[in-house]
Amino acid sequence: MQARRSEEMLYFCIEKEKSGMKNKFFKKRSIAGWMFLVVACFQIWAKAPSPAVAVEKVNGKAFRLYVKTLDEEAIVEITNQAGEVLLTEVLAKGYIYRKTYDISDLPGNIYYVKVSDPLSTKEFAVLEDRVQLLKDEKKTTTDTK
Repeated sequence: MQARRSEEMLYFCIEKEKSGMKNKFFKKRSIAGWMFLVVACFQIWAKAPSPAVAVEKVNGKAFRLYVKTLDEEAIVEITNQAGEVLLTEVLAKGYIYRKTYDISDLPGNIYYVKVSDPLSTKEFAVLEDRVQLLKDEKKTTTDTK
């Protein structure tokens, strides 16, 4: 009887040790997986064109501008349909910007948002119901000279 109980205890201890090893293995794998995911996301973000730009409609005549400048300063220019410049901002390099623009007090229905740096230009049309990308241009070194 005593021998059987010792065998059961030994079996229980071995199984317990195996499950502990499995848990440690899975913890290490999940940590490694998260680390890989973070590094992969950073690499994707770092390879984004400079500046990385997004514009989304908030409501009515308000929109939100997201800009991540990497290598150079970026210039934000908002114009109306007539081509009149309503706002110009210079964004420092190496920063992430998020700003909401409320243009409800301005006349007209269509506005243009242009974000450019020496290497690229993106232009969006802000319409009453949506935002539309008009131009996504990358300049080559020969274009800038």
